[in-house]
Amino acid sequence: MRILICRLSALGDIVQATGVVRELAERQPDAEVHWVVQSGFRTVLDGLPGLAEIVEHDRHGGPLAFLRTIRRLRRNRYDVAMDFQGNWKSAALARFSGASRVIGASRRDRRESESSILVRETVSLGPGLPQHPAIVAWQLAKVLDPELSFRAPSLQIDESDRQSEEEAVRALGLDPAKPITVLIDAPRDDPRRLSPGALTRAAENSAQVILLRGPDEGGQPAPLGVCVLEHPSGSLRRLMALGAILARNDGHAVGPDKGASHVFAAMGARTTVFFGPTDPSRTGPPNARALVAPEPPECAPCNRTTCVEPAGNLCMAFFQREAVERHRPEGWTDPPEC
Repeated sequence: MRILICRLSALGDIVQATGVVRELAERQPDAEVHWVVQSGFRTVLDGLPGLAEIVEHDRHGGPLAFLRTIRRLRRNRYDVAMDFQGNWKSAALARFSGASRVIGASRRDRRESESSILVRETVSLGPGLPQHPAIVAWQLAKVLDPELSFRAPSLQIDESDRQSEEEAVRALGLDPAKPITVLIDAPRDDPRRLSPGALTRAAENSAQVILLRGPDEGGQPAPLGVCVLEHPSGSLRRLMALGAILARNDGHAVGPDKGASHVFAAMGARTTVFFGPTDPSRTGPPNARALVAPEPPECAPCNRTTCVEPAGNLCMAFFQREAVERHRPEGWTDPPEC
């Protein structure tokens, strides 16, 4: 059986679906699993056990790129296509891939509800299960194997990648063989961004601290004594390697609900994620510690990309010592001790 997974973006959502691939590979060793993903996220899936082929889609290429992707998918002659994303683009790729079975979430459980018309077999998540990317992927895959267990996301990195990132850490004057705390930055206008006070408190009890900045981040000064590590565009393997370093040496990642937090958790690093505009039951890494404000404002969660409150993102104005840990849906792994 040849299976196509349609999950084009975003980074955190892609990471959440990786557990299903590994579980399918163990329970269905004769199945061949392919994944269609946006080109910019391809490298996070490289080397994933159980994944036979990665089909890249150029999201900037317009209708012609979409048609090229469909032609490539049809050449692979899929038996099953599963729409993990639940929007028009992913549903169209699944439907026009040529697969005889096209499986997706029900209208109520989709990001773009009307796109359910492109799906031949719909699956309802049922009461008690949130529209979380890992849950959606698991429930859709259970159509193929009803006994399929939930597995937390996990990623794989080459030893050479880890060693290369260790050199980048040493260049900052830090020892990658000892515990490191990584603080995850966010763009200035991102309502998920941790406050300077939260960053400072997260760094208080750590001898080695890094403020991690991606290509679109910066503008917020690093806490006193904290080194800044910049990852340019296209550095997903470096991000994974940094997570592997933390996992190996009892490091700790602290940040908002962003793709980097999901990657660190999937690499096995001890990860604490602060939630304000987003809801951990819908987007939180199942193998991380999720913290919310003890008394969040009425507008949270809102899932907005910019905050509309005059006073700023009040939902993120809390510190780890004050936070409340959110419980997980049944079937998820327990978060590590923090």
